[in-house]
Amino acid sequence: MKSSGRSYNKVMENEKKYLPEKVETYEALRRVFEEFKIDSEKTRFYIGDDYTDPKAFVIYQDDFGDFVVYKMKADGSRALRYKGKDERHAVSEYYQKFLEEVRKRPAFARKLLRPSTIRTGKRRKTKMDPDTKWFLGMLFGAIGLLILSMFGLFPIWAAVILFLLVNPGIFLWSWIADKSGRSTVFPPKAFSIVALVLVLLFGSGSMVYKRYIHKHDGYYVTPYGAYYAQGNDVYYYNNDDWYYYGTYDHFHSSYDDYTYYDDYYYNEDYDDFTYSDYYDDWTSSGWDSDSDYDSGWDSDSDSWDSWDSGGSDWDSDW
Repeated sequence: MKSSGRSYNKVMENEKKYLPEKVETYEALRRVFEEFKIDSEKTRFYIGDDYTDPKAFVIYQDDFGDFVVYKMKADGSRALRYKGKDERHAVSEYYQKFLEEVRKRPAFARKLLRPSTIRTGKRRKTKMDPDTKWFLGMLFGAIGLLILSMFGLFPIWAAVILFLLVNPGIFLWSWIADKSGRSTVFPPKAFSIVALVLVLLFGSGSMVYKRYIHKHDGYYVTPYGAYYAQGNDVYYYNNDDWYYYGTYDHFHSSYDDYTYYDDYYYNEDYDDFTYSDYYDDWTSSGWDSDSDYDSGWDSDSDSWDSWDSGGSDWDSDW
């Protein structure tokens, strides 16, 4: 059996801090689990053995060379996902399931998964006069710096000054150009109005969106325990700590008997969620250590002890 160890090693050299997006061979899968010291007892992901205890995801190669992928459900029954010679398919099914479980746990997702990147396409070249180029350069520069300032990556005062140079500075520059007798002037007022509308829409739209997805934030105390909603995610309190529960829609469809608190009030039943690892201060204008992606996984210092296998659905077939 031929392994793609070289391609895997190349990935690990370039992306030592993050899990690769895909793994295609059984040997590469083993190496990923070894590299990140993935704790099978905590994560319930087992490789290489015909594991039969409840609540486990398993992959192994049997004596006939078949790759076997299955899930041991909570009731101890086995749900077979795949059995056959297609190594790539078997490994992909298993590894993508592992990534899915990582994404359910924000504390691990921030450390193990790469931040998403923005892809840009090639721009088509068009002819335009120098004044238009200058204006558009100032316009997109102002918008870009305003965006950066929202994340604390550029001084807000500098972005505001540049914005004012474009709007309403464009009117002043046009007047000066007319007085100086230039044959060409900056674009008409409509361009400045469009620029102003775009910037205002972006600024207000981003805040409206944030407030919309966080409109349900707060504590939900049910007869079965305390929960906290943050955006589209819900967390539950158990054994003196907060753990990921699922989506807000899932929680709302499961519980209709609860008491809601928009802020924390001291009590002995649950702790303040703002001190948990999951808390994200979305109202902050900058990226702090809680809201930003972590620099990656350090296998020497990071631990799998906080992984909560209870966050998995052990009743479904996969």
